[in-house]
Amino acid sequence: MQVTVGYDYVLVLEWLNPCDRQTGTELHVRLVAAGIRSRLVVCNVGDDVRIALSNALAEVDTEGVPAVHLETHGTNPFEGSPYDIAFGAGRGPLIGWDTLGQWLAPLNEASGYRLLVVSGACWGSGVIQGMGAGEHPAPFACAIGFRTEVVEGRLFESMTELYRSMHSGDGLQGSVASAQRALQDNRFIWRSRSCWRSKCCVASSMDRRWLLE
Repeated sequence: MQVTVGYDYVLVLEWLNPCDRQTGTELHVRLVAAGIRSRLVVCNVGDDVRIALSNALAEVDTEGVPAVHLETHGTNPFEGSPYDIAFGAGRGPLIGWDTLGQWLAPLNEASGYRLLVVSGACWGSGVIQGMGAGEHPAPFACAIGFRTEVVEGRLFESMTELYRSMHSGDGLQGSVASAQRALQDNRFIWRSRSCWRSKCCVASSMDRRWLLE
């Protein structure tokens, strides 16, 4: 089935440690320089992410629909309990991907179920956990994340290429392929049944079902 996403600007949510390279800020600057609308929100705790998404929801009628981009750290899903799959930075508690799904669901609904979520984090494919098992609507139309740890510089270049390609009109599948090439890795597989073996993972959801072709 065809996956349809749409956005009017990129909402960059940067939640990193003070000593980290501030890749969210760098991405925002690069997007603006390329003529792509971008809004940067620097987060210090998980609740800052929730507030930023709530504000984006309140402004859909005036600002349009964002592509939600997370620049943060993800936990290794192969270590510890599956319920501990989370993201975040600093000394505060991490946020579970399932919790993020609850926060995203109203925004996806307001977007007409076209919300794109990009997780620029190691093990960022954990965003798939956001589909969850709750009663909320689907949290996104499509989510993109990394299936492994990724070197910081290569991840940044990959994310930049993703948005450059989409802005150029290459379409979602072609843009993800371009981002994968920026990682110098050709193991990207589009189909959902194979994505767990690939470095870059793409998933889509509606009523919490997989809808990739």
